[in-house]
Amino acid sequence: MKKVLYILLFPTLLVACSSDEDNNCTYYDYATINNIEHEELTVRVRQDLPLTFDISIASDCGEFSRLNVEKDDFVWHIDAVAFFEGCDCNDQSYTITYPDDFIFRAEEIGTYTLIFNNYEGQTIQKVITVTQ
Repeated sequence: MKKVLYILLFPTLLVACSSDEDNNCTYYDYATINNIEHEELTVRVRQDLPLTFDISIASDCGEFSRLNVEKDDFVWHIDAVAFFEGCDCNDQSYTITYPDDFIFRAEEIGTYTLIFNNYEGQTIQKVITVTQ
């Protein structure tokens, strides 16, 4: 009798669990970085170079969450991440200015390439020369 009950109950549990997953409207996704402004492309070692830029977020359910910066010696990859919450979203994107200046500061002399991913099929590259 127990086996029959489990066999009949098991498909119902699968459907209930799968329905919960389909309605999950909370997630992180990448946002688009654009309009990068900077003072100059040459800076001294250990000197701050502030950069400002805009971030476009895909819908009104999203808000800026964080920047991911991966440093691989003289190449830096910079991604903007947005947090989305809600199922009834307007697909109209909106743009914010990054809340703080992004501060580039190098500890070594050399030529650095900053790659800002914009997730519209392009990247924006800025080359910064660091001198003594």
